[in-house]
Amino acid sequence: SNKISIIEKYSFESLNKLKILYLESNDLEFIEKHTFSGLFGLEILELSQNPLYYIEPYAFLDLKRLNLKLKLNNFKISNIRQNTFIGLNQLKSLNLNFNR
Repeated sequence: SNKISIIEKYSFESLNKLKILYLESNDLEFIEKHTFSGLFGLEILELSQNPLYYIEPYAFLDLKRLNLKLKLNNFKISNIRQNTFIGLNQLKSLNLNFNR
C-alpha cells in the first residue's frame, strides 16, 4: 500500500516490457482510458482492495497481452459499462468478487 489515489494518463507509457503490476491496497477511485497505455507486455494486473467505483470504457485497451488474470475484487463498483474490457482478448481469469 502506497496510498496512490490517482494515476495520470500515460504514466506507464515507457514501460512496455513490464509483465506484472501490483497496485492493490491503494486509494484508487477511478481508472481512465489511457491509464495503462504503453503496457503492451503486461500479463498480470492486481488492483484489488482499492475504493474503486468507476472504470472508464476502453481503460484496458492496450493490455492485449494481459493473459493470466485481472483482479478487481473488493471495490465499490456497482455498474460496468459496455466496452470496459475491450482489448482483453487473451484474459483467462477475471475476479469481480465483493463489489456492489
